[in-house]
Amino acid sequence: MKPPDQRPHYSEKMIIGLIRETKTIEDLTDLCNLLRDIEEQKDLTITFRISREVQIQQKTIIYGGDILGDKTT
Repeated sequence: MKPPDQRPHYSEKMIIGLIRETKTIEDLTDLCNLLRDIEEQKDLTITFRISREVQIQQKTIIYGGDILGDKTT
């Protein structure tokens, strides 16, 4: 009998939530490096949606949240 897979499960929704919570470029860079390492271990597939969310968060941090006309963030 094969033992159950002990690898953690990372959902796209959870990863996007983590990306949205980052507030500095350094934190976002560290998170992206971690995600890339996890992907190399075959525990995660970085989807287009995850990549796009990273791009949006980068612009939000750099331009102060005004990329979508949102002056409150």
